[in-house]
Amino acid sequence: MNAAGVYAGALYELAKEEGSAKALLPQLEGVKALVEENPGYVKLISSPELPKEERVGLLDEAFGGRTDEKILNLMKLLADRGRFRLLPEVIKRFRQEYLKDSGIIEARAVSAVGLSDDQLERLKAALEKKTGKTLLITQKIDPSVLGGVRVEAEGETLDGTVAGDIRHLASELDALTV
Repeated sequence: MNAAGVYAGALYELAKEEGSAKALLPQLEGVKALVEENPGYVKLISSPELPKEERVGLLDEAFGGRTDEKILNLMKLLADRGRFRLLPEVIKRFRQEYLKDSGIIEARAVSAVGLSDDQLERLKAALEKKTGKTLLITQKIDPSVLGGVRVEAEGETLDGTVAGDIRHLASELDALTV
């Protein structure tokens, strides 16, 4: 396990023991978004020229009272050890552990146009019935699919798109002509 996995695992186990893992996840996602949107801040907090006390002080100033103490302590620990750049990966790993432990599968629905809330909910319900698991589904619009929906989850793809049908027919025609 790499360093990010170790930090994520420790935070997840602590949150799980306290029953706060579900509540921490959206806060962690918010912190991740802020950090990714502000690379200059990451560079500042990661700077070895800035004394550790000042780095920790900057974190207190920015996040103190605004995020769970466990998250703030994690950020301080990473800053103190010169590993603050690992934070997005730590959060990603925390999310993976939480979803796996909760029996939730992340899936992506790819379609030529956006699906309505009703269509997305029906797709989600059908997939949950098929898999027996809870799905967390996001959308991606890709005009190249032409029509239909392709669902990507856990390294698997269910392709119900027009483009997929065309590819399938083309490969069958190629097999006939050989």
